[in-house]
Amino acid sequence: MKKERGFIHIVAAVTIALVALGMVGAAYYLIKYKADDIAPTNSATHATANTNTANFNANQNVNTTTNENANVATATNENVNSDTTNTNASASTACPWHTYTNAEYGYTVQYPCDWTEEYEEVTTDETFTEFPIRYLKFYSPDNQYRLMVGLMLPGDDGGILGRTGIGAGEVKSGETITIEGESVQLANLVYEGQVNEVFGDDPTVAGTTEIKGFVFQSYFSCSTDLEFADYTACEANNLVDQPEYETAKEILETIDLP
Repeated sequence: MKKERGFIHIVAAVTIALVALGMVGAAYYLIKYKADDIAPTNSATHATANTNTANFNANQNVNTTTNENANVATATNENVNSDTTNTNASASTACPWHTYTNAEYGYTVQYPCDWTEEYEEVTTDETFTEFPIRYLKFYSPDNQYRLMVGLMLPGDDGGILGRTGIGAGEVKSGETITIEGESVQLANLVYEGQVNEVFGDDPTVAGTTEIKGFVFQSYFSCSTDLEFADYTACEANNLVDQPEYETAKEILETIDLP
């Protein structure tokens, strides 16, 4: 009986030992393999997070680049519009001057692009074709004012100004302008306190004005092409106070003689 009990104790001890060993093995299995199963999930989560972060950063970079490009494009468009506006403003306020060249004598006169020029050669009578009158006319943009310029060589036949006589009033000395480096004294015809006509020299004094060997005359007034009422209204204004008078002087000072 004692031997049987001893054998049973041994079997029980072995069984307990085996069970304990199995439990240790099971615990080891759970710790090792379950941890491995969980780790990839965490890695995947981290990978996804990293991917999202990378995508977010990439998107930020793309958006930043896009915004920068948009800003560059906007700045470029603004510069283009600014340049266009400045160009359009410059063109509308600055009128380039044209140059008239006389085919007979070779002299030139400059005038603003919004003024018009017309050269005339007429005779005092159809039976005296050998006595031509040559002169150049410039009209203001509204055709309200007219500047006449005459130039010819001394001794040539004919005249150089399509204006005969003077109107009512008193001739007084006007401003001095410079043509080809020479001073030219203008003469104002004053009537009732207003300057109605401006001559290149005193029409009441005999003789001619010469500049670099050319006989010179000029005449500035309201245009006779106006209707009577418009002409009367034009003459009611002091001629030398009008901006067209300043332009007329500038035109005269551009005369270039050969």
